[in-house]
Amino acid sequence: MTVTNSKTILWLRIGLLPALLTAALFGGRLLDALPGTVGAAVATAELPVVQQRHRFISDHLYGIDFYDERHGIATGYYGTVLQTTDGGESWHWRTTGETELLRRVHMTSINQAFAIGHRGTIYSTADGGESWQAVHREPETMLRAVALAEDGRTGWAVGNHAAILRTQDGGQTWHRQPLTGFKGRDLPTLNGIALTGSESVALAGEFGTLAFSNDGGATWLIKESPTAITLTDIAVTPSGFLAVGLDGTAVAITPEGDDYDLRALVTGSTEHLLALSVNADGEGVAVGRGTVITVAGESFSSVSASDSVELSYNWFAGVHLTPAGTFWSVGRRGLIVGSNVAGDAIRVMYRLGTGSHRHDATNLTGGGS
Repeated sequence: MTVTNSKTILWLRIGLLPALLTAALFGGRLLDALPGTVGAAVATAELPVVQQRHRFISDHLYGIDFYDERHGIATGYYGTVLQTTDGGESWHWRTTGETELLRRVHMTSINQAFAIGHRGTIYSTADGGESWQAVHREPETMLRAVALAEDGRTGWAVGNHAAILRTQDGGQTWHRQPLTGFKGRDLPTLNGIALTGSESVALAGEFGTLAFSNDGGATWLIKESPTAITLTDIAVTPSGFLAVGLDGTAVAITPEGDDYDLRALVTGSTEHLLALSVNADGEGVAVGRGTVITVAGESFSSVSASDSVELSYNWFAGVHLTPAGTFWSVGRRGLIVGSNVAGDAIRVMYRLGTGSHRHDATNLTGGGS
């Protein structure tokens, strides 16, 4: 007769149940993977080699940019990069190879783009987002925005504690600049960049701070918005600039000689506006917490949403309006939505972690059915 130790059985059961529960809950989500594929440990004669780790869950997305109607990149939590080459008909997972949250992305061509991280890293790609390299690291800095001028060589990245980085060689090297002229007690976090040329730039940030330079950032003119509320983004308009911020704030900025006239606008929303995109005709889109607003000059209109978007439960941190009038926005739990400035309801185009590339049969950009 075999005698079984009851205490041993009890401990085996206690140890086995959590393992089974973990596998059941997360086995399909926490995966080792190569970009665009699901991978596993590769057996060797010695120890298994684990491939690059990425979490296939619905992490938040924060940035999106399109170079044209078909080529776009979205970025977000845990080094996530999503790439489309067919106008958003399909999105393919890529990664920087690191876990740093990517706040914004800016495409300078079909192949080249720059993304900035929450721990001060600037990444670049030369193959449309397939692979990425860290080109600069700014210690103890949370970068919030990046933009390059049309010349493809001059650009800026900004972040907390008035961090300003400039490149003059197409993003190969970046150098720190001071925010000259600022007299406040606490240096502001800078959240948005708008460029009107290779030497002319406008910045928007915390405490309603606005900074303008026409000499490549050597000197800055500092202004405070009429509301003194934190500004989250800024864009070029036909009459100057438009900045948006917390509590539904919007500020129209008009150049007047060497100065700027600032006027608070009524958006019709009290929700935080987190990102803005405006085209050459002055049409634009502002997005934020539970809200999407179209812009026409200085007029604002709320955009309706399909039921699948669940607008009141979501927030959107990035938006891009293409020349054809299509806008794409990204946000909470890997959501990508789309519509057009003509006023159609926004709808879900992709949701990270669902395994589905299309949630609506209508293609926004004419790239397919």
